[in-house]
Amino acid sequence: MSIEMELDEIIERYKKQEGMLIRILQKSQELYGYLPLEVQARISEKLNMPISTVNGVVSFYSLFSQEPRGKNKISVCLGTACYVKGAQEILSAIKEELQLDVGETTLDKLFTLNATRCIGACGLAPVITINDEVYGRLTPADIPSVLYPYIKTHKKPAIPTAQLLMQICHTGYNNNEIIKLQKASGKVPAAFWCSLNFCALPVLI
Repeated sequence: MSIEMELDEIIERYKKQEGMLIRILQKSQELYGYLPLEVQARISEKLNMPISTVNGVVSFYSLFSQEPRGKNKISVCLGTACYVKGAQEILSAIKEELQLDVGETTLDKLFTLNATRCIGACGLAPVITINDEVYGRLTPADIPSVLYPYIKTHKKPAIPTAQLLMQICHTGYNNNEIIKLQKASGKVPAAFWCSLNFCALPVLI
């Protein structure tokens, strides 16, 4: 079943329910990951509703996004209690650590950064959330250790050096395949003399 057909099924399933537009938009965002204009236009057409109405709802509610989001959504609370306790410094630390600004997504689509109003955890100020996890009483120095588990689980396992050398020496990879192995290993390129093939091959050690 195509993704367009799945969208049509969502619209058909909820179109007669009270508050159906919000529900349809939520389910559509779960399907696509965000709500591009073409999805909004299809919803508008199927519901016989002006696209300005659909887009108005999408634009108004912060839970909806018209741009692709990262796997992990970081929300920094800038409510009064958090702001007084240093939320702006926490936000700056995250921006520096991930090299992105509010509303942006990292190039690897791992994180999206947002600033939010009070999230109702003032006793833990300053607070951030990552997906459904809450992190409170933070300092800027805490940010790398908070982000690390999410980065770690995203990384591909490195190919052990010995295994990498055996693959290259015994299989006869071409240059493009060797480069792929280098990237997969996650190590620093170095010149290595392959005594089995009597040729200089760029591998990772």
